[in-house]
Amino acid sequence: MEEKELKVLKLDEITELIWNIFIALFIIILIISFISGYGIWTTGAITVIFLLPVVCIISGILITILRKLNYVETDGEWSTLDLMKSVFSVYWKDADGRFWWG
Repeated sequence: MEEKELKVLKLDEITELIWNIFIALFIIILIISFISGYGIWTTGAITVIFLLPVVCIISGILITILRKLNYVETDGEWSTLDLMKSVFSVYWKDADGRFWWG
């Protein structure tokens, strides 16, 4: 049996990937809601509140499963919670607790 080389997942790369997935899904949901006649602001707010945590949780679970099955490795011992913290820290200032535009 030959040894397989595992892909090493870095937290920064996964964070960037999750943001790209979120932006693509957000645009698709907004277009569908506009075509269906729903309010763009309501749909946008609900999507921002719920879509990003769901994408983080699903990605974290998949990475954990793939790591347990020895298909991937991570660059450290980070979990789904660390992944969520990294994703949300992109636009959240820890020092004063405001968003980056505030």
